[in-house]
Parts: sequence; structure tokens; C-alpha cells
Amino acid sequence: MNTIDNYKFQGKKVLLRVDFNVPLNDGFEITDHTRIVTAIPTIRKILTEGGSVILLTHLGRPKGMRSDKYSLQHLVPYLSKVLEQDVDFVDDCVGPKAEKAAKELEPGHILLLENLRFHNEEMTGDEGFARQLAALGDVYVNDAFGTAHRAHASTYTLASFFPYDKMFGYLVETEMRNIDKVLKKAKRPFTAILGGSKVSTKIHIIEALLEKVDNLIIGGGIVYTFVKAMGGKIGSSLYEEEYLRVATRVMEAARKNNVKLFLPTDCVTADKFDNDANVDHCDINDIKDGWMGLDIGIKSSERIADIIEESATILWNGPMGVFEMSHFSMGTLRVAMAVARATDKGAYSLVGGGDSIAAVNKYTLAHKISYISTAGGALLEYIEGKTLPTIKAIKEVFSLDDYNFKDKRALIRVDFNVPLNDKCEITDHTRIVTAIPTIRKVLTDGGSAVILTHLGRPKGKFNEKMSLKHIIPYLSKVLDKKVVFLENYLEDEALEQLNSLPPESVVLLENLRFYNEEIEADENFAAKLARLGAVYINNAFGTAHRAHASTYTIAKFFPNDKMLGYLVESEIRNIDKVLNRAKRPVTALLGGSKVSTKINIIKALLEKVDNLVIGGGIIYTFIKAKGGQVGSSLVEDDFLEVAMDVIRTAKKNNVNLILPGDCVIADAFDNDANIQHCDTDNVPQGWQGLDIGIKSAEKIVKIIEKSSTILWNGPMGVFEMPHFAQSTLKIAMAVARATDMGAYSLIGGGDTIAAVNKYSLGHKVSYISTAGGALLEYIEGKELPSLKAIRTRL
Repeated sequence: MNTIDNYKFQGKKVLLRVDFNVPLNDGFEITDHTRIVTAIPTIRKILTEGGSVILLTHLGRPKGMRSDKYSLQHLVPYLSKVLEQDVDFVDDCVGPKAEKAAKELEPGHILLLENLRFHNEEMTGDEGFARQLAALGDVYVNDAFGTAHRAHASTYTLASFFPYDKMFGYLVETEMRNIDKVLKKAKRPFTAILGGSKVSTKIHIIEALLEKVDNLIIGGGIVYTFVKAMGGKIGSSLYEEEYLRVATRVMEAARKNNVKLFLPTDCVTADKFDNDANVDHCDINDIKDGWMGLDIGIKSSERIADIIEESATILWNGPMGVFEMSHFSMGTLRVAMAVARATDKGAYSLVGGGDSIAAVNKYTLAHKISYISTAGGALLEYIEGKTLPTIKAIKEVFSLDDYNFKDKRALIRVDFNVPLNDKCEITDHTRIVTAIPTIRKVLTDGGSAVILTHLGRPKGKFNEKMSLKHIIPYLSKVLDKKVVFLENYLEDEALEQLNSLPPESVVLLENLRFYNEEIEADENFAAKLARLGAVYINNAFGTAHRAHASTYTIAKFFPNDKMLGYLVESEIRNIDKVLNRAKRPVTALLGGSKVSTKINIIKALLEKVDNLVIGGGIIYTFIKAKGGQVGSSLVEDDFLEVAMDVIRTAKKNNVNLILPGDCVIADAFDNDANIQHCDTDNVPQGWQGLDIGIKSAEKIVKIIEKSSTILWNGPMGVFEMPHFAQSTLKIAMAVARATDMGAYSLIGGGDTIAAVNKYSLGHKVSYISTAGGALLEYIEGKELPSLKAIRTRL
């Protein structure tokens, strides 16, 4: 699951669900800014990273009708002030105005949409309404814990449109962390204090806490149902007849669980519900007829305060009396002060619920509390152990580990584009081996696997050499299972054949690229593939940059049953480790033959690395751009100015750009050519640079070995020829040594992988990416079609 700290928000439009349901006075001025202030860190995080924010919230209960009283326009002045920038406002949350404003929203800007509850579809969790909201942004962040118990369109349904690009904001993370600290990691003794007016609103939390606490203190109007259940006289005090048996059950459960249940023994009574009423003090089980208990008594207040101050963990929800009336506020004040004193002495205290928060604020004790939860109903339901819809919606990520494949046939798109020799034998099994864990997961669950892949470039025609039947023997061997080969999988008979197979079968479809419709992303072709399975898994990161039928279009036929395989998840996790969570210094090494294939990744890396080493044929375009003589070395004249721009940007960004100063040259592109050594800016005419030189290689080795994070893509020379492989060997050994010393290294690209494998150093590298073009485009920051197809609804 994504977190706000590990997600890359740059260039993303973020739908941020907040809870700005703040109180307004008659002049539409905010009287309590707490709910806005607590959302600011999440907003700032997104803006700081170059994202934009579209705020979604409700205000009041307008019951699906527009009302000026509940318009969010009243919040704009304060929001703009506290965020120190203009906040745009649209007087609707869906429709043409909202769509236009969202489309035009620039990075770093904030848009507040009108009250969601002006639409009844919000409260009913309407999918169409949620779809309109989803279309406005790229990412969904929920930072509204106060509404976490509501399965509304913006808090629950909306998350389904962002199966991967969804996460909690800082406020929700903080709420759960602090509540969990009380519920799951509480130090003993643990005391819970529950007040309020009705047992019916608190009974479930009372029963839940009996499994967790040492002391349970009951106060407020709740008390009198318990006293009545015990046979006491409660006068006209509030009680709930239908909960008398429940109260008795709670007292029995407390005894059974060895929980000390504290009920006040005395109370403050009044002859009417009014601050100016006649006041008396009596035993709680002997209240006069016509009189009502409105606060706990002096003796009980003292006793409860002593218990609280001896506690190590404290949870308080609900006042002890009608604290809004000064004559009946003493019990709540004594509890608030006791909680504050206990916290000063080292206890961990959590206060939640509007009245409890109002009380600690009234007595200016909020700063003395460990954590104050902004939630009401959501807090209670979370403590009760209920699954909150909003929390479930964010945590529900479509991943292999969360899915049960029993009796399901899974379509698994893999990348088995493996090299074959003249005898059609596999010469490198890597791409098959790395896909096996995903296949095994499906089979272990009791499901079946239908494997989809391409091989080579047959250009839409059958080609015996590129038939996938050649890999059947090895696939069967590595899976230790017979693999069924299905050639005519577009015919109706294919579906009949699949249906006749037993669970845990493995089927391999013939080369997808024997059909032009695969490359054309044809929807009908994708539909025929989709009918062969009940679940779709994309485990082909190497083709993630291709919007083909089997990698992109097919996903739309599995809106709720699509996911990434282990290989793709691993690729993303490891690449992100280099790009977004890298330890410094970071060194990137880029080789290969042409600048044109690497220029975008070079530009992207200039924003992230400390050292950028350029090797391979790319060098000579840079050297020529600087005015050097490169002889017959490979140069792309169209990229000379681009190369100079890279040099200038590196200097501006304080990136150490290493261009080799010497090189190995040859008079022909041949291992047996004549060889010389010279400076890279002084290559004789008719000669060409085919490897970097001795001095440069040694310099680069030292930089690598001092690095904490290393990314390498592309060999340093024509390593396939032994006479021009020395620098690539030295670099490979340096990366291996740096990794041994604690650096994190990631290698990608076919030639680079071939190099480390050639020198038997693959096991010395932290992670080897099987992808080529997809790796480069991912590093560049491009949105890969295959990943988008899984993460969003097409």
C-alpha cells in the first residue's frame, strides 16, 4: 500500500478528501479552525513535491440541497490565509465547471470544490457520482478520519477507481497510530473514561473495552441506566429502559474479565434541566422524585481523579456531566485536570469526541494531552473494532497476497521473450525463472494459470522459429508440471478445452504477436483473450511501456480482478528505492551507443543524482559538442546542442558529470583491428572510440566505490569484443565491491545484464531489472500504459 511519504506527487492532480465540517457563526465565520489546521501538513507535502490539490469535503447536513449557509465558499478566505496562497473555488464538485477547473489546475495550486453533500449521490455512495469525481484527478488521498465510518461516494466508492494510487493523509495515519497505541500497545494500568448522555451510543465501545482495560469509569447520563439496573432510585434522571439488561450484562462481564468498573456513588442533582435550577447533592441511588442527576458528585470526582492519576494509559470519551452549565461542570473539570496531571507524570492520554475536546479546550488543558482525536463516531467504531469503510477502501489493494485464486483461472501476462539459439533452445532463462513465483502463488491457492506472452517480432504472421512451443520443455521442467499448449486460443473450442482442465493446470498460449491485433491494442482481440480467465495479472514489466492488447486493453475487462505480479511489484519497489529513497551519494552510470535513446533518462537523473557517469558510444556526441576531435567515432549531430544543455544543467544542479578523458580506439569496428589509446577529444581521423581508457576507468571505479546508491544502464564499451571490454569489466567489479561494502545497486538493460552475467557477478548486485525500455521510461517519470491499466479504471 502506498504511503504519503513514499509516493511521488510531482505533476499529479491529487483528490484530497478532508473533513472541513467546521462550525460557522451567523456571519459565516469559522469559530473552530482545528479540522482545517490538522489537514495542512498533507496539503503542504503534496504541493512541495510539485503536485496540485483538489479539496473534497462536506459541511453540515444540507440533505442534497444547495444552501448558502453550507457553501464552502465561506472557507476560502481562511484557507488562503493559513496556506499563504490563493485557493481557487468552484461552486460545484462535478460537472463542466469542476472538470474545466481541474483540467486547468497547475502544479502547486489548490482547488476547493463545492460541498459534496449538495448531491444526494454523495451520501448514497453512488458509483456514477464517484466516477465523475475520480475523473478530476490522478491520485486519491483520504485525510478525513472523522468520516471514516461513512461509506459515502467520496470516502469509500471513490477509492475503487484508484486501486493503486490511493493512500491515507498524515491526519488519518496519525489518528490510527495514536488510537492503536492505546488499544494495542497500552502500558498498564489502562483506564478508560466514558461519559455522555445515552448508553445506546456507547454500549458497544464499553463492551469492546472490557477486553482491553484495567479500569472502566462510567460518567455522564450513562450512569443512571446502570444505577436503575442495580435497583437504585434515580428520580427523573435520563435512562434507557431497553438497556437495563445490557447494563447488567456489562457489570457481569467486568467481573468476569477482572476489570474494575467504577460507577459514581454520589451526584449533583437539580429540579430541572437548567443552570439556574435548585441544586442538591446526594447518593446516586437515592435521587428524589422530580429531580435529575446532572453531574457526578464530590466524593466520586475525587475517587476517579485518584484512579486516573495512577494510570499509565488513559482513554477519555464523553463528559462527566452537563459541563456546558457551570453548576454541573465540576466533575468534568476534575477529570480533565486529572488526565492532564497523569500525562505530566508520564501517562499516555488520548481524548476524543466533540464534548470531551470542548471540555479540555474550555479549561485550556489541550496542550497537556498526549493526543486529541478530531473524530467522533469514527473513533468509537474504530475502538469497537469495526472495519471502517474508508479505512478498508484504502487498504484494499489488488495484490497477489490479498487475493484467493481458489477455483479461479488467472490470465498471467508474462515476458517470456527469451533468446533462442539456432536449435530453438533457450540460451538465457532469466525471464522465465523470475515469473515462476507468481505462477506458483496462483497454483498453490488452487487456481489455474493461463500464460500469455510474445516472442520476437513476427510482425503479425506465424513463424515457426518464434513459436512458443519451443519453451514448453523448460517451462514444464521448472514448474514440475505438464504445461498444456494452446495454439488456436481465439476459437470457441479453446474455451471448452480450458473448462475441461482440472484445477492447478498451466496453459501456455501461442505467441500473441502472431496477430497484428496484439500490437494494435485491438479491443475485440483483448475481449477474446479476457474470456479465457476470471482474473488478470500483469507480470511483464519489460513490456510495461507498450499499450498492447494483452498489456493494456485487456485490463478494462477485469475492473475488480486485476493486479500486478510479484516480478512487476519487485521491479517498481527496487527502482523506487533508487529514485525516491536513495542514500547519498547517488551515482548513475549510463552507457550504450546513442544519445538519442538515453537523453530523457539523462535529463531525469540530473534532478536526482550526485554523480552521473557517461560511457559507451554516447560519450562522443558530448565530446564533439564541446569542440573535441572524435575521428570516426559514433556521433549524433542532431543532439550536439542537447548535449551542451545537459552539461549546463549538470553544473547548475551541482551534479558531478563525468565524461571520460581518455579512450581505447580502433581503426575498424572489429576485435582484430589495430588498437591505440588517446584522449577522447583527440581521436585521429579514421579511428573510432570503442572503450573508455585506463585513467578514466580508474577514476570512475573510485567514484563507484564511494557511492551509497548505484544505478547502471548500458556498457562502457563494445564489451562483446574482448579487446574493448576492459572498462565494462572494471565497472562491473567496482559495482560488486561497492555492494559488498553496503551500497544499494540496481542494474538494468539487456547488455548490462549480459555483462555482469558474463563476468559471473550477477549475484553481487542488489537488484537486476529484467526491463529495458520500460525501465528507462519509468526512470524518466513517464506513466507506463501497463501500470496505468492496472492502477486505474479504463
